[in-house]
Amino acid sequence: MKLLILVHNNFNDIELGTAYYIFNTFGDFEKITIFNPNKNLTEVLGQGNVLNLQIEHNVNLNEYDAIFIPGGSGAKILREDNVSLNIIRRFKDNNKYIFAICDAPNVLYENQIIDDQINYSSYPLGENMQKGKLRNENNVTVHDKIITGRCPAATFDFAISILYKLFDNKKVNNYEKLIKAAF
Repeated sequence: MKLLILVHNNFNDIELGTAYYIFNTFGDFEKITIFNPNKNLTEVLGQGNVLNLQIEHNVNLNEYDAIFIPGGSGAKILREDNVSLNIIRRFKDNNKYIFAICDAPNVLYENQIIDDQINYSSYPLGENMQKGKLRNENNVTVHDKIITGRCPAATFDFAISILYKLFDNKKVNNYEKLIKAAF
């Protein structure tokens, strides 16, 4: 299983940091790549100025099985980034996994990547924002190959839900017990 993490400046540090830690320490991902298609960027900085990450540009998108999009203020940049949105569409069109948390699922809905047939969780919306018919306030929603999370506080459950979807449930259950004991 190869995971592409699509990031923009001002991503949410908790969402990316916690999920990446969980994915990396679980150990069953063959490859995890931090990616942004903008060749002018060499690194991205989280909105809390905690994580400053080097990014890859030249990746073979076909080799990845899943894409993860953290939220935060970086979702505002994603809204205007047609190249990244088309990459996410490509994952959906090729029936690959899409993982998005916080405001990222809202962006996917606004751009018809998530539609009114898909259950999803996302950051609370303002009165004037578009909202899907099946949007909910759950911390995590699993809908086929799309897994969404509501907010930074949901990140642990979000990442563990992804592991349960992708890997052996007994191994994930043992890992979850171990990591909960560590925190």
